[in-house]
Parts: sequence; C-alpha cells; structure tokens
Amino acid sequence: MSSRFFKDLRERIHQKTNESFCEEVHRALRESLQPEIESSDLFVTAQSCKDVWEAYRRYHKMSFLQLVAKEMRWSQDVKKMIHKDRLNTLSALVWLVNDWKSFVKLVRLFKLEEQEFTILEDINVRAHTNTKQFDEILDIRLSDSNKRHSPDEIRDDIKRAQQIFFPVQILPMSDIPQKLPAGRRMPFLEVARIYPPKSNRSGLSAEKSVARVKVADGYLPPISRTNSVVAVKKAMVSKVNKERRALSKLAQYESRPDSIMVCLGAVQIGEICYIVSDLALCDLRMVLNQQLDEDCINRLPPTDELRGPSYLLGGALGIAKGLEWLHWELPHFYDQPQECFHLDLKPSNILVFGAEKSWMWKIADFGEASICVHDERANNGEGTDERSPVTTTRRAPDVYQAPEVEIENGVVGRACDIWSFGCILLDILAFASFSHTGVKRLQAVRSDARENSVRMPIAFYGREGGTGTPSLKAELIEMFRDTSILGSPWLSIGHAPAPKWIKRYVSRIKAEKTLITDTGQWLIHQSSEHIGSLSLGETVLWDDIEGLPQLQTCFSGAIQLENVKFMDTSDMFLAVLCVGTSPADNVIMVQRLDQEELSEKIHVIHESSPMGLSVSCDGLVLVCFRNYVRLYCPGSVSYDKHFGTSELQTACFSDDGKHVYAWSIEDSGSNGTRTRSWYIWETTSWETPPRPMKHRVQWKNTQRSATHVICRETMVPLNGIPYQFDKDDAPPGGTVLLHFMYFDHLGNVTLISSQSTTLSSFQLPHRITGVYQAYALLEGHRPKICLVRSQVGRGFKVEYFEVPPPKTSTWSAKSLKEETIFTEVEMLTSLTKDFDATDVGFRLRHSHNGSMAYVVGTEGGKTIVKKAKLL
Repeated sequence: MSSRFFKDLRERIHQKTNESFCEEVHRALRESLQPEIESSDLFVTAQSCKDVWEAYRRYHKMSFLQLVAKEMRWSQDVKKMIHKDRLNTLSALVWLVNDWKSFVKLVRLFKLEEQEFTILEDINVRAHTNTKQFDEILDIRLSDSNKRHSPDEIRDDIKRAQQIFFPVQILPMSDIPQKLPAGRRMPFLEVARIYPPKSNRSGLSAEKSVARVKVADGYLPPISRTNSVVAVKKAMVSKVNKERRALSKLAQYESRPDSIMVCLGAVQIGEICYIVSDLALCDLRMVLNQQLDEDCINRLPPTDELRGPSYLLGGALGIAKGLEWLHWELPHFYDQPQECFHLDLKPSNILVFGAEKSWMWKIADFGEASICVHDERANNGEGTDERSPVTTTRRAPDVYQAPEVEIENGVVGRACDIWSFGCILLDILAFASFSHTGVKRLQAVRSDARENSVRMPIAFYGREGGTGTPSLKAELIEMFRDTSILGSPWLSIGHAPAPKWIKRYVSRIKAEKTLITDTGQWLIHQSSEHIGSLSLGETVLWDDIEGLPQLQTCFSGAIQLENVKFMDTSDMFLAVLCVGTSPADNVIMVQRLDQEELSEKIHVIHESSPMGLSVSCDGLVLVCFRNYVRLYCPGSVSYDKHFGTSELQTACFSDDGKHVYAWSIEDSGSNGTRTRSWYIWETTSWETPPRPMKHRVQWKNTQRSATHVICRETMVPLNGIPYQFDKDDAPPGGTVLLHFMYFDHLGNVTLISSQSTTLSSFQLPHRITGVYQAYALLEGHRPKICLVRSQVGRGFKVEYFEVPPPKTSTWSAKSLKEETIFTEVEMLTSLTKDFDATDVGFRLRHSHNGSMAYVVGTEGGKTIVKKAKLL
C-alpha cells in the first residue's frame, strides 16, 4: 500500500479520530509485511487488513470497529453482528467514500432495516480473476441523504471496492492486454532496481525501468511459479506497445527455441505497463566488459571456461538458432509466411542465464522488432515488396546496427540482424583472446583519429563525419593474427567421434516425466492423461517422424494421475505410490511391463508421509519414510527398518534385488558436525528380520555453496562385486566388496565397501559437480562410473572414471591417486549435447549384436528419444 493511500485516508477521516491513526496503520502494515527499506507499492491482503485493525486496537486500546460503532451509536447487538469477520468490509468502506461524512452515511445504510443486516454477512473479501470486474470501480453516491441503495447494489459496490486490497493476478501473455484501472496493486514483495543503475543521478524520471522483483506466491502464471523472483520492465504504455505486441505474438508459438526471450505475462494499470519475464544473471555486455557483481561471478563458469569455446560458441550458437527461427521458421499466418526482424541486436540485449537454464543466452528487447509477411525477393536483392518493413524515421546511430538502418525509409531485413550478429561475434573473439581488455582494444581499433569521432558511437563501418577507416579490416586481421593467444581449447576444436547411426523419436504429447528402465528395454511416458510404456526395441518407434506409437497403458483405470506421488522402474517392473483416501493411507501399484494383466495393489498405512519409492528387478517394493523404510514382498508381507533419531536420506535396491542400500544423517553438535550412517542388508530372508551392516562417520560440511551447476543426489549400486587390486596392493583380511557409491547435492562422493562383516566408507578427496545421472559399468577388470553431467554452454556431456581403491581408517592402497581422472565419451556426448537442462535419461545396453545407447530429454520443450548403434 503506497504512502499516497495513507495520505488520502488521513484526509478522508474526520478529525475526531486520533491524529496518529494513519501513522499507526502504516507502521502496523510494515510490521505485518516486513517490507524492504526501498520497497514501494506494497499491497494489502485481507489478512493484512485484519492485522492493521488489530494493531490499532493494540496501540490505542480501541479497535477501529469500536471507533466506528461509537460514532454510529450502534447497539451492542448490531455491533456483534457486524464484528463477525467483517473488519475487511470496513476497510473497503474507508476507501470507497470520499470523506468522513459520507462514510457515516454509508455505514448507516447497514442498520436502517433489519433485513439489510444480512448484507454484511454475505460479503467475503476475495480476489476475483474475471478482469471484466476490474473495468470500473463505482462510487457510492451519497449526495442525497434520502437516496437509498438496494442490498444487491451495496454488496456489488463493496466487492468491487475490496479489490483495491488485493494485488493483480498476472496472467499469461495473450493478444488481449490485461488492462486494469489506476489504483490496483502489483504483487511485489521486494523490488531492487537494475536499470537505470542507481549511479544514474540525472534526476530525470526514466522512460523505462527494469527491476529485480520478488512476487508473492500464487500471483504468477503456472508456467513460471517455480521461481518467484523475476525481472519486471515498467514503462508508459506508449513506450512499449510495439514490444508488447511482438512478445504477445512470439509467446503463442510453441516451436520457438529457448534462446528467444518471451515474457511470462504483462499487466497494464492505467497508463503504466508492467512486463514480467525470467530473471537473468546479467547481459552479454556485462560479461564481455567484466562488469559483474560477486553473485554473477560465483554463478557463472570459472574464468578459464568463461573464455573457452564451449561456453562462448555454445551461447553464440543458441543466438544463431534463435535468429534462424525468427527469420525462416516463424509459423505461417493464414497460410502466408511470416518473418521477424529484431533490428536492435547487441550484447546488452542478449541475456545470460546460469546453470538452471543450461548457461543459455537469450535474445531480448523486441522494442524495435518487426513481424510481418515478407517477400523473399527483397532480401535477395531482386526487388522490394511493398509489405517489406522499412525504417520510418532515421534512428540514432548505434554501434551494432547495420548501415541501412540509419537510412530513413530504407528497407531492412535479415541482413540487418546478421550484420549485428557478426559484430557481436567479433567482440566474443576479442574477449576470448584478451579478456575484457580485448573488447576495449577492439573499440580502439575501430575508432577514428578525427576530432569529431569521439562524439559518435564507435561503429563497425565508416560513417560520414564519424568513425571507421579504410584500414579497419587490415587492422582487425592483424589483431587476431596470433592464434596462440586463444589457447589449446580453441585450437583443438575438430570432428568428434559419432555413433554408427542414430534414430530419433519426437513425441507430440508433452511428457511430464520420462524414465528408461535399467536395461534400456522400456520407455515410461507420463503425460497429463495417462502413464504408458513403450518397448524401445519396437521398429515402429524409429521412423524419424513426429508421432506417438501405440503405448501400452499402465494401471488402466486403476489410478488417478493427480494422485501419483512417486514413480520408479526396474528391469521389468513399474511401481507408483498414490495418495489414498486419507493422509495416512496410500496405495502402491506394481505392474510387469511385458504383461497386460492387472497390476498388484498394496495399501500402505503409515504414521508419517512417504519420502520415496524403489522397486526391485523381482517386483519387491521399498517405501522410504522420515526415519524408517518399509519393505513389501509378494503376498503383502512387510518389514520395517527404523533408524531411531537419524533421518533417512535415501534408500534403494541393488541391481540384482538382493540387497537394500540406505543412508541417514543426524546432528551431532552445535558446531555443524553431523553423523552419517550407511546401511546394507539382504532381502533374501523374510522369515527372520535381516540384520544390516552399518557404518557411522562424523562429517562436517565445509562447502556451503560450491557448485557452478546443479548436482542431483544419486545412489549408484555396485552389487557387492569384489574389487581387483593391483598386485601386492591388496589389504590384509581378505576380499573387499564394493556396494554402492553416493553423490550428494554438493558434489561430495562416498564409496561404501565391506570386508568380512565390517562396513567402511571412503569420501573421494575432490568433489564431482554437475551430476544429473550416474550408473556403474561393471564389465572389465575394474568397475567404472559413467556420468551424465551438465556442461558449460548447453546440454550434457557423458564421461566416466574408474572406481578408486577402497580405503579404510587404518589402511590405504598405494595406487590410490589424489585426483579423479575423467574420460569424456564424445560419441555419447553427441547424443545429449543439445538437450535442455530440465532432465535427461541415459542407458547403455550390451548384447551379442553389439552395444546400443538410449537417451531421453527435451529440446525446445519437446520430448526427444534417441537410439544409437555404437561402433
């Protein structure tokens, strides 16, 4: 609620009220919402109104209701009736009228006749989603004291007036702008200005501003509710109308690549427009000039990777694909081809995102963009179509714009964007060569010796009376002649090994979740309508066309998808855990994938909420709870394993289903030390409870935030295989068995092994970050761990490392190395390098016919499955 509201409120309330009333309301509101110091335009919810009036009572020993009742001379019965959860209505009445006298008359309408007492009882403060109700807020006209309003009229007016106490629900972008009357509030909890920067002390009001904003829960469109911190551009409607129209049209096309920035929603309040979009780390200009704050530096790749080809060329490739879509692949409009020309491409209009969006670069700011039906001949020099976009006015010179943009009524098209993109690539090359000093050096090379050149931007072409010299090209060639400055990563770019053949399947139905079974035989596809399984060996799947082969429906008619809480697969089984009829009652369904018979149903009665689910290759089910696990075997026989005060983190079956692996954690003191406990027990005997092997170790996290990319907690079964030590390097006491390796969210990796009946844990000396998926390759002399990791730039890379020799508290192998050596499998990386960062699935399958790789992920929002024959 803005300060203007309180000023108006103070003027409207009669002087008989306490003079400090508005200040107390303001303070109570600030206590309720706890706003930031620089925040403005705070909004009020229904609960906030109650907090305000309660605060008034607390400070002045008289509620606002009592004040009104005293002035109105209400009887005790009337006061009790109105007091019943209707303080919010009085809040609306305060705003609704223009002065205290009108307020008195308005309130009297509620006590003149007995049948009208129900008016207040039927009014509930709530935010309406129908924007038509926001078109106009009607004043209650009380100039004639004898004029009466019907109960329905009063009720409707108050409901409309109460909307002032609710923030605006931000709707997805559409052709029809979301227009609301002046006075409505945006749902902003915290506002920090990004542009113009705070150092701008010109004193003039900026035509446009961009802020980092924290939005209240529930007020963003569903597609963006995973992150409540967004970027908001605020400007006069006249300044952003063209951009809003372009963004509205682009938002309609699901085929757009991720490198095209579209807004999450837009709202017009009076003459002010708010455009809401994802919040980027920074823009490319800030990266190239090294104008980064500490948060950006920590969340961007390390310096050597930031200047490497993977990051820079990966980002540039995304921009190139975005331009290709805008220029050539925009969907037709009434069977006529469309094209979009950005016309203002420059580093400050390319937004840079972090690991959560695959280090993506995105084209932003479509304020100069032109979307139209365009004749190919105009771009090929064969003539000019009257529908081709032209520059209606001569624009101010800009460093990255093409020469033709400056010409009044000149034809513009793809070439303008390509010119700008080429200029940006030159900046990128300068940054890769000499860091940010190279970008400044490039500006100096482009500069002109003439005196008046300093008054104009340093362009990439000669301007009359401006910048650029005939020797510019030669000077640039000389600047980049020494390729050694680029370093070996740039000089080693070449052809990467590829599989013998690759086939793709593109699903037309959006998958909410996809899984590939452990052996790579089945794909599990969960959409909003069903859960289906698909045999990856079916020939019909691999026709390189978009479509959805006939899925075998799982749990047909037996479950409701909205009730599915957990899902897991093994070689041939699919299991789901569904919410039951009560919070303490859940249902587990298990189905064999190669059979159509009815699935097995297990009822789970428990005291706490389930935290996870695992199914074995034999169809056994493991359910995880906060401090215990429950095993279900055929016949619904179950067994619980409790962990006392220790909290379970995760548990799963070994690949052969013979063992259960688990680990838990508990606090051990106030100094941050915690106890990690590791467990292994057999599942072969159900008549007598299995006795688990257990190992406890003190552990303290010394890395609070050490990842540049997301790390997913992953448990990799090693199935109790013996470790093959080098000669004369084996520990005394017999064979050492490997059980599992665990990757935590910080990248710490722990190897669990046993000798005889003693369990041991060994944490690798260096963390492994960016892990999305990991599994064991148990063939050969020693097991290897295959990793699918997020790579700097875009997509994923596949690499492996050899499992190191196990280590105990009293013994260490001579061959144990300090550093983990990774080997990238370029042939497999080629299958995952273009996937989005949302999710990825990967499996290898070996047979006498050779090795096959199966991967599943998303590209441009579509589910992609690939099958590759390895060499």
